[in-house]
Amino acid sequence: YKTIKRSKLLHLMEDILREYGVELETKTTEGKSGINRLENITGIYTSNQVISFDDLIVDLIKINHILLNNVLQSNGELIINQNEFSFNF
Repeated sequence: YKTIKRSKLLHLMEDILREYGVELETKTTEGKSGINRLENITGIYTSNQVISFDDLIVDLIKINHILLNNVLQSNGELIINQNEFSFNF
């Protein structure tokens, strides 16, 4: 269950980053018997610049908190405004 939850969160973060026009470098790992596959972001490319995932952690944690607050305040439907997020790149 935790792997599925993490996978869905990572896909959401990937979608948000792609909305900002960045290209992602990812690495896919396999679970038991090759069944559970998890994709991890290892870096992003924007404006001819490479940014490591470690440098993104702070921004992604802030986005996670914003999304969590928005979900808790929503009535079952959530519309994400791109201008709500900012990155340090």
